[in-house]
Amino acid sequence: MQHVFIIAAFSLMLMPFVLDHRLFRNTFPEAADKSASYIRQIIANSCIVAAAFAIMGFEPLFFYNGERFAGNGSVFAGTLASAAILLMTLFPVALAKHPPARAALREACRTRSFMLPVSAKENRLFAAAAFTVAVSEEVFFRSFVPQYIQDLFGFPDVYAILAAACLFALCHLLQGWSGMIQSFFGALLFSLLYISTGNLLLPVILHFLYDLRLLYINRLLRKE
Repeated sequence: MQHVFIIAAFSLMLMPFVLDHRLFRNTFPEAADKSASYIRQIIANSCIVAAAFAIMGFEPLFFYNGERFAGNGSVFAGTLASAAILLMTLFPVALAKHPPARAALREACRTRSFMLPVSAKENRLFAAAAFTVAVSEEVFFRSFVPQYIQDLFGFPDVYAILAAACLFALCHLLQGWSGMIQSFFGALLFSLLYISTGNLLLPVILHFLYDLRLLYINRLLRKE
């Protein structure tokens, strides 16, 4: 059952981006209505979360059951991971406010332009999709996949987490090499936060804020 779910989950995560990449990047990104894309993502990610909890249960997925850091180590690791994620979230926002840096940031965001909203309706749907993405990716890549790899191959936590981070980066293939590298290191930070706090609550919240920043950056870049 878990083998089938892994394949189905990867397919559901990749399919909307592959379809949208081919549709929008090769036509007219500014004119295309992306509402259907966001709705597909909301439905797909909701199905992934529901199926994951149905297969493995809520507690084994939401709470970390492996070896945690001892004492103040958890506080230090959690603080370090949170600070790094917040820096990754806020630094591009700060850059977007300064005209000299906007050209470079616009070029960096160019590979993601096919998935960014234009209208107010798309902004709302993008925010909803960002929340479901945060929940599904944290449940799937930070908990389900590492546990699956450990059960299948008997790997220790660190190798399972590294393997899951590689798969997470692969799912961001359409964002280019920079997006994949950023996703890999982001996955390690979210995993560190998951282990140090013992549950997925803070990783989900920070992941949602990380994705939501694109709305603000996109609005600033579109002003010119």
